[in-house]
Order: sequence, then C-alpha cells, then structure tokens
Amino acid sequence: MNKKGLELSINFIVVLILSIVIFVFGIMLFRMMFSEAETYEEKLSAEMEAKIMQYMQSSGQRVVIPINTREVGAGDSVFFGVGVTNVDPQAQSNDFYLTISSNKAYRDDKTAIPYDADTWPEFSKSTAPVTIANNDNEIISFPVGIPQGIADGTYIIDVTVNCDGCSDPTYGKGKIYVIVT
Repeated sequence: MNKKGLELSINFIVVLILSIVIFVFGIMLFRMMFSEAETYEEKLSAEMEAKIMQYMQSSGQRVVIPINTREVGAGDSVFFGVGVTNVDPQAQSNDFYLTISSNKAYRDDKTAIPYDADTWPEFSKSTAPVTIANNDNEIISFPVGIPQGIADGTYIIDVTVNCDGCSDPTYGKGKIYVIVT
C-alpha cells in the first residue's frame, strides 16, 4: 500500500473539515453581530418613543416633536416621531395623519441649497390615518430617506398634523431638521 497517497488523502480531509468548521463559525459570528445591531436599533426606537411620550405628558401640548433634529449621511434614512394628543371635545375618537412637505435647505455658511422639492427628501407626502381616542396620546412616525449625492447642509421639512372630524382640520404644525453630513 502507498503510504504517501494515504497520508495526502488524510491531510486533505483534515484541511477540508477545518475549513468547514471555520466557515460555519464565521457565519455564526456574522449573524450574531447583525442580530445585536438590530436589537440595538430597536432599543433606540423604544427609547425615542419613551422620550416623546414623556415630553407629551409633561408639556400639555396637542402636537410635539421633541426630537426634531437628526444628523444622517447621504444614502441613509432616518425616522422622526410626532406625538399627538387628542383633546378635541367633539368626538370620542378622531383620525389623525401627517402631511409632510419640503421647506428650505441651507449650507453651513447659511447660503441656500438649490434642490428639487418634488424628488427630495424621499418621504411620503402623508401618512396613514391613526385613530386616537379622546384624551389619549399616540406617536406617528415616518422615515426620511437621503439620496446619494445630495449636498451637505440642513434641510427643513414642514410637518402638519391633520385631523378628520375635528373642529379645525389643521390640528398642529411643526418643523424637522435633517442635517446631511
């Protein structure tokens, strides 16, 4: 029997098994890192909602955007939350939705940034209605997407809270600031 041929076959099998084990551990490590990142992101979202709810309850205002400035890089997206308290005495519950529109954009030196307000920022022009019972609070959130190649600066976005069934359909207004870096 040829010992060199047998030794080569055994070495090949050992290297193959070690390669498979290392590959499996690499995949497991990769999955673990991404699952921790998703958990961290969920915690941030829950933390943000808790801050908005706390601010709504302490301020007594109908519409609050306590976290109205977010810094984000081009090609990413960011979520904003608008807290709404239904204090309209005319109904047991009302439907609320947001209307979102671009306002202005400025560079750090306060010069205007020309951009097409119809194509950027990337967001829905309105959100789905949320039913809020009288004297209850809800958070309506929406994403803002930042396209690649957009100029660095501060982009101002108008947010209007609308109410179906309220005495005044424009329930409240606010502004958010997206700082693109």
